[in-house]
Amino acid sequence: MPPKNSRQCLDRVLGSLAGEDFDRFVNELVHRQQEPRVLLNRVEGKKHWQVTEVMVATFTASGAVDVAVELLEEISLTSNAEELAALAKACGYKAKPGPGAAAADAPAAAAAPRSEKHFVDRHRRSLIQDLKLVEPILDVLLDHDVINKEMYDEVREEKPASSKMRKLFEYLHGTGDAGKDVFLAALKEQQPYLYKKLLNQSD
Repeated sequence: MPPKNSRQCLDRVLGSLAGEDFDRFVNELVHRQQEPRVLLNRVEGKKHWQVTEVMVATFTASGAVDVAVELLEEISLTSNAEELAALAKACGYKAKPGPGAAAADAPAAAAAPRSEKHFVDRHRRSLIQDLKLVEPILDVLLDHDVINKEMYDEVREEKPASSKMRKLFEYLHGTGDAGKDVFLAALKEQQPYLYKKLLNQSD
């Protein structure tokens, strides 16, 4: 069965790597210097599907494909990089433009500037008011090292849910877009109806 989305494409290609090639990929991933970075303890000894989930949570699905293609090329697995790009393209993925494309698109970007605020920041008020089940999202944030156990416990102690969210936003502010991306991925999975409601508000 062909993959249906970027995450499944990435999972298929990583699963096809031989043991040594997969180890080289993981090693390159944890030594990648650009932010956000993946810590060794999140992927060491993990299966390919677990590494896929970590990458999607860290970079988003399309961003994870960008990173994987880059890393595969760096360790000379060009055919695997090309396979991933082709599979993902069939699922609607668009490759990250290179520096030349960015320069060519500069006039258009100036004419239609993008919002500088992250999706989570734009919908802060609605999230505080409407997100009632905070604990499942806290679990994801803790698992992905966005918050630590002390932060986790402090948020849980707050009452009611709106106060939990205000406290959580204090911590998310210090994580940058990487932490907010993990929060957003958890929101999509745990509270899909609320996510769709916020998405409609953005239109």
